[in-house]
Amino acid sequence: MVNLPRIIVVARNVFLEVIRDRILYLTGLFAIAMVLASVLIPEVAIGTEEKILLDLGLALLHIFTLVVVVFVGTGLVNKEIEKKTVLVLIAKPVSRFEIILGKHLGLGAVIGVLMTVQTAIFITVLTFQGIAFPGGSVLVAIAFMYLEMLLIIAVTLVFGVFTSSLLAWSSSISQDWSRAPLAGRGWATSSSPTYGRWMR
Repeated sequence: MVNLPRIIVVARNVFLEVIRDRILYLTGLFAIAMVLASVLIPEVAIGTEEKILLDLGLALLHIFTLVVVVFVGTGLVNKEIEKKTVLVLIAKPVSRFEIILGKHLGLGAVIGVLMTVQTAIFITVLTFQGIAFPGGSVLVAIAFMYLEMLLIIAVTLVFGVFTSSLLAWSSSISQDWSRAPLAGRGWATSSSPTYGRWMR
């Protein structure tokens, strides 16, 4: 049975771990990019700078968030498996489903904070530049962007688990293959009797 408190504990640990990795420093890069865009775009796109800055801001918000989701999401489970810390979690009364769901919620919370800060910067730059924008439409677009990121988080977590399993499988096969010439046994010998006789 799914235990909500255990899921919240896993999510909280993931949230704090990702925040400690200084991932929110990306908001500084986003702010710099928005300020530079607000200065340079009016110089090269006279008359259409408002629309371009609005579209560019949303695009940058999407790209910066996507980079975090992909790089952090794929390494979240992978790192646990490599460090063997996932074995400690599984040994406790926590199901694998609760671990994955907790990680999803934790990273989703980080992305929520990241997108909130970026949205505040985005709106501040637009307001400072005196650009009129449909606030409701912008917020709806960002909300749907967040839902998209939640879906991508789920995919990246599954991908992280899959690649870890694939790497472990290929590693065990390669080790068995490398031992076969010395021991005269293993996958290579059993799959190819001729190879086994030749190595003897």
